[in-house]
Amino acid sequence: GLKVGFIGLILEKTKNTFDYKIKKKIDILDPLVVGKNWIKYLREKENCDLIILITHLGYDTDQVIARELKPDFIIGGHSHTTLTIEKKIGDTVIMQAGSYYRNLGHLTLNIENKKLESYKYRLYSVSSKYSEPDPEIVRILEPYEKEVKGKMDEKIFHLSEPLKTRPYKQNNKLYLFLCRNFEKATDADLALFNTKGIRESLPAGDITRRDIYNTLPFGNQAVKAKIKGYYLINDKGFYDYKGILKPDEYYWVVTNSYVAERSYLFTRYATEKYEMEKPVRDYIADYLRSSIADK
Repeated sequence: GLKVGFIGLILEKTKNTFDYKIKKKIDILDPLVVGKNWIKYLREKENCDLIILITHLGYDTDQVIARELKPDFIIGGHSHTTLTIEKKIGDTVIMQAGSYYRNLGHLTLNIENKKLESYKYRLYSVSSKYSEPDPEIVRILEPYEKEVKGKMDEKIFHLSEPLKTRPYKQNNKLYLFLCRNFEKATDADLALFNTKGIRESLPAGDITRRDIYNTLPFGNQAVKAKIKGYYLINDKGFYDYKGILKPDEYYWVVTNSYVAERSYLFTRYATEKYEMEKPVRDYIADYLRSSIADK
C-alpha cells in the first residue's frame, strides 16, 4: 500500500472562541505556513506517497492552499460548502460535504502496485430515519444515560408553539424566551448572549431538561454585571432589547462566560462583575421547572 500523511489545519481566529483559561495555553499559527512546513516534512523525511489535508478554513482558503501547497487531497469545512462534484486545482482534489450532518462525503482510493491509479468521490444524503445507532457506542454510553436519564427527561415546561432558532435574525422568539427566563432566574434587568450559541429549536409540547441542554449545549457559566445604560444603548452588538433603557441609569445584566470574556460591555464598561454559581442552561431549566411547580 501507500504511506499516507494527514495534516489538520484550522483558522487562526478559532482561538477567539476558546474559554480564556484555555486560550492562554494555546497558539494557533498561520495555516499556510504550518501546512507548507508539514507537507515538506512528510514528503521528504517520512517519505509519504500521499498528503491529505483535513481543514476547517473555508472553501476559498482551500483553493489558495491547493494552488500554493499542492497537497493531493483536501477535505475541507467551515464555509458549509456542498460539493457534489470534487473541485480540482492542478493535481489537488478539494472536497466538502456541506454542514449540519446533511451529507456524508466518501472518498475511495484505488491503489495498484503501490500507486494511486484512480479515486472516486461521492456525496451521500444523510437521514437519521434510515440509520440505526452503533451497538458498541450504545454500550459505552448506556451507563451514563442511566445515570442522567431521570433528571434529563423530566418535564420542566410546556410550549404551546415551537420556538425556532434563528441566528442573526431580529424578533427571534426563542432567543427572547431564553433571555426572559434567564433574567427572571437571576433577578437581572437584562439578559443577553450570542445567538449562535443557541443550537437547537424547542418543539411545541412538553419540554424537558434534555431539550434545554440540546438548545444550549455549551456549559458556559452565568456571569452578572452592572453596566450603565449609555453603553448598552450604544453597543454595536446585535440584541433584541426589551423596554426602555435610560442612559444615566445602571442595570444588572446577565450573560454567559463566553460573551463576558469578549464583549467590551463586560470587559471594559462593567462597574461590577462576578461569575454565578451555575451554567446558564441550568438557571433557565431550574426556573422553568419551578414556574410549573408554582402553578
